[in-house]
This record gives sequence, structure tokens and C-alpha cells, in this order.
Amino acid sequence: HEHFFHRCARSVESLIEADRQANGRNRIQWIIANDDSNYSSHQLLSMIPAMLIPFVRVLSDGANKGIATRLNEAITQADSEWILFLDCDDLIGANATLVLDYYLSRFPQCRYISSAMTDIDAQDRILRFRRHIVPPSTLFHNGMVAGHLKAIRHDLIAELLPYVPEFSGCQDYDFAL
Repeated sequence: HEHFFHRCARSVESLIEADRQANGRNRIQWIIANDDSNYSSHQLLSMIPAMLIPFVRVLSDGANKGIATRLNEAITQADSEWILFLDCDDLIGANATLVLDYYLSRFPQCRYISSAMTDIDAQDRILRFRRHIVPPSTLFHNGMVAGHLKAIRHDLIAELLPYVPEFSGCQDYDFAL
């Protein structure tokens, strides 16, 4: 995953820079919940661009505790109104917070936002777009069609936590519902 993590970190760097230019301040914190016992905090920090270091907190103790447990630990460290979730092999668009700000201004009561996905190859060529093709009201009926990148408002997380380790892999499906 090292190659993918480097790319993820660069995309977060672009996001933070674009958000700072748009808002005139820093409002992003990147909490890395490391569940890979092959990588220490020091190794992960060495893979992160220097500009990002002040905005990063790595949670790592050398143990593999499972995604649900690690997410529970990371969420308790977050102090933002909104929490976005990325996997180590994800890329986030530099305009993601601008898009979120737009929709939050239009739907201020919203507590869960899910994106469509774009699959890319190793050269960043677009392979396909995975758009939402069903309305949210049919989410349960149509299976796990919630988008991969999700933004969840902190009050909803507080209401539904903790993630249950037995449901790893679909631990956040109830947030979408």
C-alpha cells in the first residue's frame, strides 16, 4: 500500500492547499488511523509531504485492531464539525471541500454526504464513473450503494458510535441509512 499511501497524501496536500486558498485559513486536520503493523508512525510520517506535517496526527501502536476499532479511536481525536473518511488507497479531489461547502449551504440540516466514485488506473486514466443511480430513499432496498467517500457531521457520529467490530467492512452503513 505504500505507493497508494504516497498518492493519497499528495491528494490531501492539494486539498488542504486549495481549501486554505478558498477560505483564507486552515480548517483541515488529517488523522491517520494506522492498522498496519508493518508501518510505524515514524514510517508513515516520512511518507507525508513536509507541508502536511503540521496538519497530521498518526494513531499507531503497532497492533492490528481492525477497521472499526481504529475508526472509533480516530473519531474521538477529531474536533471538526464534519469528518471525511479516506482509505489509504483513495485520492480526494482538491475541490472536495468547496463542493461540500456548496451542498452544506443548500442543505444545512444534512448530516451525511456520500460521493460517487471515479475508478482510475495507475496512470490516473479514468476507467469509469460510479454514479448514484437510485434515490437515497431506496438505499436499504438496493444494497450497499452508499458512496465510498463520505462526510459525516460530528453530531450524527456521536449519536451512532461506537462502530461495532463485528460489522467491519460495513461499519458505517447505518450512518447512510
